[in-house]
Amino acid sequence: ATLSRFESFPIIVLVKTNFGTTRTLQANVKVAILKFKFVDRKQVLFLRSKKKQTGKQD
Repeated sequence: ATLSRFESFPIIVLVKTNFGTTRTLQANVKVAILKFKFVDRKQVLFLRSKKKQTGKQD
């Protein structure tokens, strides 16, 4: 189970910082993999944008 299977899917990356703030980035998986190296795995949730398209769009 690798992220490469989602290669053509846009995803939402939620990064919780030490200050308690949450950054939401919608980017290509290839970008997310690069971001993934700079943050703690426990602080990152990879969610497909399909699940987050209910309610508000930021």
